[in-house]
Amino acid sequence: MAHGRPAREKASADRPRRARVALIVPPAETRNNECFPVPNISIPTLAAHLRRKRIDTTLHDFDVPFHLKVKPAHPWTDFSLLRDPHAVARWLSGKLKGKGARSLEAAAAALAPLCDALPEADLYGLTLADLKTPFLLNAAALLADEIRRRTGKPVVIGHKDVSKQLYYEILRDYPCFDYAVVIQGERELEQLAHAVVERERRLPFNVYRRTSSGRVLKGVMQGHYPPLTFPDYRGYPLELYRRTGRRILASYNASGPAFRRLLAEHGGREQLVLMSRFESHCAGQCIFCSSQTRSDRRTPAEVVEHLRALKDQGATGVYFINANFNNHYDFALELCGRMVRARLGLQWCDCVNFRQLDERLLEKMRESGAVKLTFGLETGSARLLRYIRKGTTPERASRFLRRSHALGIWNHIEIIGGLPTETPADVADTVRFLEEHRDCIDVHSLNPFYLYPGSPLYRTPGRFGVSLRPAPAGALDPFSADEFVSAYSERFDEVGGLSWEAKDRQIMDSTRAVTETLERIQPTLEVDSVHIELLMFLYSVFGHARKGVISRLVRLATRRFKPFGSDQFLSPSNAVKTRYRRVLRPRVRAGKEAA
Repeated sequence: MAHGRPAREKASADRPRRARVALIVPPAETRNNECFPVPNISIPTLAAHLRRKRIDTTLHDFDVPFHLKVKPAHPWTDFSLLRDPHAVARWLSGKLKGKGARSLEAAAAALAPLCDALPEADLYGLTLADLKTPFLLNAAALLADEIRRRTGKPVVIGHKDVSKQLYYEILRDYPCFDYAVVIQGERELEQLAHAVVERERRLPFNVYRRTSSGRVLKGVMQGHYPPLTFPDYRGYPLELYRRTGRRILASYNASGPAFRRLLAEHGGREQLVLMSRFESHCAGQCIFCSSQTRSDRRTPAEVVEHLRALKDQGATGVYFINANFNNHYDFALELCGRMVRARLGLQWCDCVNFRQLDERLLEKMRESGAVKLTFGLETGSARLLRYIRKGTTPERASRFLRRSHALGIWNHIEIIGGLPTETPADVADTVRFLEEHRDCIDVHSLNPFYLYPGSPLYRTPGRFGVSLRPAPAGALDPFSADEFVSAYSERFDEVGGLSWEAKDRQIMDSTRAVTETLERIQPTLEVDSVHIELLMFLYSVFGHARKGVISRLVRLATRRFKPFGSDQFLSPSNAVKTRYRRVLRPRVRAGKEAA
């Protein structure tokens, strides 16, 4: 016995200690004019994997504190240079002087106290989710610089929707970032955390590293399909996202008699909306989509257990971000049934398709708590629906939109302007469809067409009547108007149709025509603004049977609203212009006009 303890102590000393990772959400700006953000799903998803691999992981959200505490506490601090694509990188490299340098020094000092709550860790990770403007990247850079100055520990950035080339350029230009995980990242972050603790120099798969001399080293690129992980919100500062009816209505035009009654009777009602998913795969075959083809769906029983855990953490609603809730009809029907039998009482919203849908499933969705369904129709043209392999017809879409509306569900429809081979007749069909269904479509999303690498259209262009053009020379600007949807649109010509120069103009013209239609038929309704917190609050009070009341209250409330992070109220028309002013102006790529 006397000789056993030293042996055990030696074994313990030889055993590598557990890695420690702190995951951080930096401040952002772009939110499509929503009044309230929902908790970030990226870092809880990474945390779920890391914790399962016995890596100590903490979660930190600096977004809400920045907008609600830092900005009000520093009214004279100018954060505008965080919107500049180059200023922060130049300042961190010692190349920016004068007034700009002093402005960024003040901004960095204002952000620095956010780091006070960070624990000691071996690796600090910043998610670049929602990288639509330079603001998030530059805020992350100032935070990373502060973290490295305080701790001497490395900083890693990552998010699956950022291109490998852009990660290379970020690491090359920003000396504050040490690593980048350039794909989805659960396995890569786990391996990187162990490599940092064990001082291993070999890079894990799909990881870039910046050396002290500024060179960017690339690990071996290896494609893989990681198993889908449910987000683990334990330790996430969810108190930042719990809101009462009174707090929700304060961000809207809610001064009439109906709202005064709502406040008196239900103003103290609390809600918490969390994001989740149970499948990232899409079973559709749309020619423009680059969704992975291997299913990663969890079972209905697993989904219900996960939802029960979210409810135990205080969730009242779930914002699903699946490719489709009803990829598979039998699965969706069983899941809805299990949700009903479990008596979860959770409201939810998600994307759905018209292919695997009928009246029975719609009724089960409503019974299980569906508040809003997003239908990807893309066009009202029967010819184009066949061309893009959407698996539906205008008549089928009409039938289910009207049935969903009759069940009291909030209908959200997605439209794409300028699909390949689109003609003025196709645009007219889309406009006509929107006009004929103005009574049962509650909100619209509209985007110009982008050709994504990895899509069937890109892989076999000749099959669909297009011809790809070589990529333009020069660096790509991810923050230009051409990159509004955070992806690089490949150039193409229509075989026997429009050249790219003419097609590029036609995409914008088509998008503009649909936008003008939406503003004409529903001038008080913002395009692409969901207002999910307001919706879920009103549905919790009135229920599906009184959708008419909810619709009237939403129209009244959204006549003026205050987007999160903004100091002023907007009208719907201003919100539409804000949303589309970059989409509708001539697109620019690599500093040269596309047309």
